[in-house]
Amino acid sequence: MRIVRNLSAALLGVAAITACSSAGGSSTSVEMWDSAGATIVQSHEPTWAEDEAWVVSPEPELTIGVLQGAAEYQLVNVTAAARQSDGDIVVVDLREVRLYDRDGTYVRTLGRAGSGPGEFQNPTQVLVSATDSVLV
Repeated sequence: MRIVRNLSAALLGVAAITACSSAGGSSTSVEMWDSAGATIVQSHEPTWAEDEAWVVSPEPELTIGVLQGAAEYQLVNVTAAARQSDGDIVVVDLREVRLYDRDGTYVRTLGRAGSGPGEFQNPTQVLVSATDSVLV
């Protein structure tokens, strides 16, 4: 119950700031109501100016994978990917984990198909710890 109250208070504060903000919409662009003890906040329009909105580049910054070419770049069934603190990219593909540097150049493969140490049967997730340890 304490989490719900704290969350409700935080949302109420955000709604109050948003409703009073001069950067965007008016106070009617935000609605608030209570639902079983939880405050619901709904915004009908952005509160930022047109030139402050985020945009997505039409072209990717990095592409890894080929249809034809070296095997280490052929990605068949990617189930997960993560980025390490230095920018290196960890990709789970089929039954192995591949490491690419920040520019997309293949570095090495971690593990292989199997049921022994260092082997994977069906990896579906990858996490990178604060110390850049790879958890599959």
